[in-house]
Amino acid sequence: MTLTTLSMVTVLNLAMFGTAPRDAAREAYFRSAETGRPLVFLFGATWCPACRVMKDTTLPQVERAGNLRGVEFAYIDIDDRPAFAKRYLRGNSVPQLVRFDRDGDRWKARYLIGAQNPDRVARFLATESSGTPASYSSYHPQESAR
Repeated sequence: MTLTTLSMVTVLNLAMFGTAPRDAAREAYFRSAETGRPLVFLFGATWCPACRVMKDTTLPQVERAGNLRGVEFAYIDIDDRPAFAKRYLRGNSVPQLVRFDRDGDRWKARYLIGAQNPDRVARFLATESSGTPASYSSYHPQESAR
């Protein structure tokens, strides 16, 4: 999948947040800026069955396995934040995981579109900004024992 390069100042800092009160996306952004970890948003909707599965089943499994530790994460309901979703979604399909990796003063965005199983999400989260897996054992510890 190709990487989309986004300007940190104009896209993430100002356009995303402006002067709005703090929310989950804003908090995740500031944690990412502080920690240097990638920023990951799950875009979904309450009316979308696949989104509910990703939010209520898949992501909790990924979290229990410890695979959200390396990222700053927030869930975005596209009906609550339609302009925000329109700016960052690739197409109209949901659910979408969007991962932003810092590259100096810019951000690179990668997308995982549609319902995914926990292993696929873990691989996506464990991938370095270059697009290659950071370490297979970081998201499949049982495999490293073989």
